[in-house]
Amino acid sequence: MRLFPKLLLRFSLVFALAVTAAGAALSQDAPPAITLSPGDTLNISFFARPDISGTVRVRGDGTIAIHQLGEVAAQGRTEREIEADLRGRTRAVFGSEVSVTVEAASLRPVYVFGDVAAPGAYEFEIAMTPLQAFALAGGDPPPANTDNPAIMLRVESEKERITTARLRLAQVEAEIARLEAEEAEFMRLERPEATAKAADSDVEDPLHAILLDLRRALLAGRTAGNDEERTLALDTARVLDQQLAIINDQVDTQRAAVERAQRLFEQGLTPFDSVQRSLAALSTLRSSSLDAQTEAAINARVAASLTNRNEELVTLRMLDVYRQLLVQSQNADSLRSEIALATGFLERFDVPVPVSAGGEIEEPVRQFTLTRRDETGISRTVPIAADGYLLPGDTLEVTISVPEGDDL
Repeated sequence: MRLFPKLLLRFSLVFALAVTAAGAALSQDAPPAITLSPGDTLNISFFARPDISGTVRVRGDGTIAIHQLGEVAAQGRTEREIEADLRGRTRAVFGSEVSVTVEAASLRPVYVFGDVAAPGAYEFEIAMTPLQAFALAGGDPPPANTDNPAIMLRVESEKERITTARLRLAQVEAEIARLEAEEAEFMRLERPEATAKAADSDVEDPLHAILLDLRRALLAGRTAGNDEERTLALDTARVLDQQLAIINDQVDTQRAAVERAQRLFEQGLTPFDSVQRSLAALSTLRSSSLDAQTEAAINARVAASLTNRNEELVTLRMLDVYRQLLVQSQNADSLRSEIALATGFLERFDVPVPVSAGGEIEEPVRQFTLTRRDETGISRTVPIAADGYLLPGDTLEVTISVPEGDDL
């Protein structure tokens, strides 16, 4: 019997959860009572009567033969029922009841076939389940075209490789969707439907989402601060323009006063000191006007610089988004190539490829089908749960179905 120990534990853990079956699956809360059929062997022991004790086989007609007690019906009966029958017969034959025990020495085997490594007949055990019979039959059949243990290990490695790459690819595609959404915000465009769907996917890297929010908040904070400074600079420039207009009016007025003082001096009607004071006042006003013009120009340049700085920040962030989109797109292409290579290896040996659905990797589904013959000799075939109970002589068929998932 071919067994693969390393895989057997994995099968026992994975397939004990559930088995999909078409129709109602046969399942019991407790092992059913075992009844005897032709081919079973019994150990019968009579107290202090070794002459009639021994091992007997249930014959083709469903009876057992015991010396001095004759033929006893066994088919369809339990060990306890046969004990009661034999006690009654000893009372009738010997005049007193003799204590007797009946125990099964061997029962009909369970037959396992289908998608298993080693189909065949296996010894029945009390409370045996389809999952246990599946394990006894070696679990999954080995990859076709090879019995090489090294290749079998490679097959398991490639399966894990596909599973890991698909999960990573889902995270990368979610990050690409977020970056495209940020790009659309910069361009004042609505997100494409496919991008919005991917961005709202449950498959995401929380750290990347947090970093994206922080980047947006930082950019918004920096541009908001620049906008406040720009507004303050523009307001200051406007106030300085108003102040400059007032100073210029004062300059014109003072210039007229200087000209009037010069005429009066020439006429000898005022001293020269008066002319000098008027000229000094005019010079002061002109200096104030020049300062106001300079400060207004500086504030105007600051406002323009802050506007350019905001545009530069947005431009730099857009360049960073484009760079990350390029890197993540390359990562996605690399992961897809890795999945394709691993898939190609599995297909060489006719090994089912793990598929994904809803972001989760699904294993192939094992379905158990039971064929059992009743007391009338009629066979019926029904699905049975993995944790159901088998009886001696049952035939168990195992089939594998691969669920259809989204291609990545």
